[in-house]
Amino acid sequence: MIPDSIQRVLDAEHKAEAMLQKAEEEKAKRLTDARHKALQELSKQERLIDTEQEQLIKKRKAELEKQRGEAMIKGEALVKKIEEKSKSTMDKAVQFILDKFEESIIGNEHT
Repeated sequence: MIPDSIQRVLDAEHKAEAMLQKAEEEKAKRLTDARHKALQELSKQERLIDTEQEQLIKKRKAELEKQRGEAMIKGEALVKKIEEKSKSTMDKAVQFILDKFEESIIGNEHT
C-alpha cells in the first residue's frame, strides 16, 4: 500500500502530465489554426494583388489605346495636309512645265 502523501504526489504528477499534454495539444492546435489563417490571409492578399494588377493593366491599355487613337488622328491629318501640299506643288510643277513647253514651241516658231 502506498502512503497517502506519496499517492498525492503521484496524483499531482499525473495531473501535471495531463495538463502538460493538454497544453501541448492546445499549442499545436493554435499553431495549426494560425498557419491556416496566415495561409488564408496570404491567399486573400494574393487575390487582391492580382485584381489590382489586372486593373492597372486594363487602365494602362486604355491609356495606350487612347494615345494610339490620338496619334492616328494626328497622323491622318498630317498625311492629308502633305497630300494637299503635294497636289498644289504638283499642279504648279505641271503648269511650269506646260509654260516652258509653250515658250519653247512659240520660241521655235519664231526662228
